[in-house]
Amino acid sequence: MRLSVIIPVKQYNTAKTRLDVSDEQRAELCHLMLHETLLTLNRSADIHEIVVVTGEARAKRLSEAMGATTLYDDDSGVNQAVHTADTYLSKRQATMSLVIPLDMPLMEPSDISFLLKFFTPPTCILVVPSIRYDGTNALLRCPPDVMGTSYDDNSYRNHMAMARRAVTNNGLVHVPRMMHDVDTLMDLKYVLQRARPDLKQRINDILR
Repeated sequence: MRLSVIIPVKQYNTAKTRLDVSDEQRAELCHLMLHETLLTLNRSADIHEIVVVTGEARAKRLSEAMGATTLYDDDSGVNQAVHTADTYLSKRQATMSLVIPLDMPLMEPSDISFLLKFFTPPTCILVVPSIRYDGTNALLRCPPDVMGTSYDDNSYRNHMAMARRAVTNNGLVHVPRMMHDVDTLMDLKYVLQRARPDLKQRINDILR
């Protein structure tokens, strides 16, 4: 089955507001993390198409330069952004989608392959929670329209409950590197301790 990845990207000036850094630094960190995520996805043999939903001009230019499809979003929320991508994928008769955030800089292509090992056809929903179990860092849906999304408070619990109602084949999957996104300075410190040297240097350059 062909896997399509959906990445909702907010305007940089409204994203990652829990990061206690300047607005300019937040924007640069978002841009860097999106680049890292796209780089990882482009190295994965499991992915057929990357769809970035955004109204952020810099994110659009970067995504298109790195081979992704971009769809416009007016920053009306993650659920609406995913719905926009779902509509696009439905017209393309896509078979399976994976919704992820832009900020998982430790993710590797092997993490996607590992997640797919738990996929059970023909219909299946898999959820990778955030490290604090209060969010959803990856949502695999087959077919893409088998279930909507609920990226609000406790989206991990929301999605697990929705998955159980929607399909028999559903599951929680722990993929350690995918569970670490960057919402706080503590998260960023964790990434800096484990990032490859060039990425660590680029993050430190932004934070100076």
